[in-house]
Amino acid sequence: MKMFKKYIILALLVLIGLKGSTQTNSFPTPYGYAQIRDDANSPIAFIQSTIDCTYFGNIGNNPIAFGNASGYKKMIIQDNGNVGLGNPNPGSRLSFPNVDGTTEAEGITWYSPTRTVYGIHRTEGAWTSPNYQQLRLGWETGIILDPGQGYGKSYVDVQGAGLRVTSGDIGIGTVDTKGYKLAVNGNIRAKEVKVETANWPDYVFTKDYQLPTLQQTENHIKEKGHLPGIPSAAEVKANGIDLGEMNAKLLQKIEELTLHLIEMKKEITELRSNRNKL
Repeated sequence: MKMFKKYIILALLVLIGLKGSTQTNSFPTPYGYAQIRDDANSPIAFIQSTIDCTYFGNIGNNPIAFGNASGYKKMIIQDNGNVGLGNPNPGSRLSFPNVDGTTEAEGITWYSPTRTVYGIHRTEGAWTSPNYQQLRLGWETGIILDPGQGYGKSYVDVQGAGLRVTSGDIGIGTVDTKGYKLAVNGNIRAKEVKVETANWPDYVFTKDYQLPTLQQTENHIKEKGHLPGIPSAAEVKANGIDLGEMNAKLLQKIEELTLHLIEMKKEITELRSNRNKL
């Protein structure tokens, strides 16, 4: 009986001790350090907590990888700071495989029930336009490059192979290109402009060309107020001009005028010859 009472007392003491061990401990300092060691008792990884941050890493310059049993290195952080998502050897700060065109392909994807504009933004000042630079992707606007003006960088600098647009139209200062591949609402300055055209007016010098007489040209000017085959001022104001076509028309008029001058030269020479014979 005495032995049984001793066992009861011992059991109660154990229960009291277990209850006391489950209480929350308060550490004297808000930081700590833990290591993972290999079979040779050498440290291979660590977790360190300080007042303002928690560090996780390994001993040495080895990368840190995250994965599972079915796929090794789904995400990797190299010692130089490069991060790879699905790429075990990232060559930039953030690297991931190219989009292969399949559903849910690897890449960066945004989903939204509304027509929200997403993109990449950069700023060193206030988040108000035009202080920040941005690359925006919108449902209605497509891709927009906005260089901002907060630091005088009100331009987009395209280097290397330049800018290639394989389809669609380009509008500068306008959203209505009127069906043209390039529409500019403003002035254009260039060192050289080359226009390709197949209808160059060398046909004026062929024997079959019907050269308008000067009388016909005069009658057209009196009636229409401009040269034959040349658009009027009202037409140019309303529709503009085709640079290649207009150059061809002007050359045609120069060639016609040249033929008239040659003919007049012959007539003058003949008149002088007849005068000398008198």
